[in-house]
Amino acid sequence: SISRFDGNGYMQAAGIIEGMLKISLISDEATASKIQALVKQWSTEASSVLDFGTKFKSINVTNKFYAIMKDPTIATAEQGDAHYALNMMDKTIHERQDYGLAIARSSNRISKYEFMNKENLKPWFQGDGMLYLHNSDLTQFSDDFWPTIDPYRMPGTTIDKRLRSDKDI
Repeated sequence: SISRFDGNGYMQAAGIIEGMLKISLISDEATASKIQALVKQWSTEASSVLDFGTKFKSINVTNKFYAIMKDPTIATAEQGDAHYALNMMDKTIHERQDYGLAIARSSNRISKYEFMNKENLKPWFQGDGMLYLHNSDLTQFSDDFWPTIDPYRMPGTTIDKRLRSDKDI
């Protein structure tokens, strides 16, 4: 969440991985193998940031996770180059072996910003689009990213510098 200090994308990913592992438990062998290879790949890549197994709610999923991570017969998935045009979300993602590039676009279909509960008081340009370059620095867009950027100059954008007050539109 942009305005909360106690969560990041890796915490959200833990919930997704837990759900994928639950699906693998009831899937046919071929599907379960694909899911397990992806889980092992993502968890290995992120291991310097978070041990996903410590965040799961289900003991069965936790046990399955650590069994997968320790099993030498389960190879990590090799994800190839990919390009995703998520037009209904106004997002584009381009993945290569050493980097990922994401473009958040702006349109009249997507809300420009959101604030409520006295949170996210400086949302002025968050919905105007942004360019994200993901590389080997796994923490650049987590933890202290949003509190430390200039809300008038979102990275990867060109915008005006007009001063605004909290919650000003």
